[in-house]
Amino acid sequence: HPDDRDAVLAEHERTRETGDDFRMEYRMIARDGGVHWFLDQARVIADESGNPAFHHGFLLDITDRKELEGALAEAQGRYRQLVEELPLAVYIDEATPEAKSIYVSPQIESMFGYPAERWKEDGFFPSVIHPGDLERVLADHETVFAEGRRRWTFEYRLVSADGRDVWVRDEAIVIGGGEGQPGY
Repeated sequence: HPDDRDAVLAEHERTRETGDDFRMEYRMIARDGGVHWFLDQARVIADESGNPAFHHGFLLDITDRKELEGALAEAQGRYRQLVEELPLAVYIDEATPEAKSIYVSPQIESMFGYPAERWKEDGFFPSVIHPGDLERVLADHETVFAEGRRRWTFEYRLVSADGRDVWVRDEAIVIGGGEGQPGY
């Protein structure tokens, strides 16, 4: 493929000169004009004098995998755009009593004044629950996991970075899990 040609030829030459293994994924154009992706992996084989003589390897058609990767990346991009445009904060936590945070959408910062990354720190979430609601919220979370509930709604206050009390409605549903595996 014209967009890959120079890089492939340069890597081929580099590995021939250094004796390093060659390993690249790149596109080639078929006779019918279709584009196919290949994994090309080879070793440099030396002659009797120790000089590089040829590459010995294989080409594996990985077009299906590349198309799936592209479709997945596109779907993830659409999902991220949707989530990050909603007028609310979206989060993904492990569905365990510890509720380790995996993702928090960036809107959380405009709502509470704390960057999204802070919400993923151990102990941060309980530290911003209003002191008057802390015991109840922690007990509610314990109950949810003890009962194995897959959906819940809580209302409570959080303390924003500028000290304001902010009422939230926290709605969650467990996704995935089963067969001994926690969901999210």
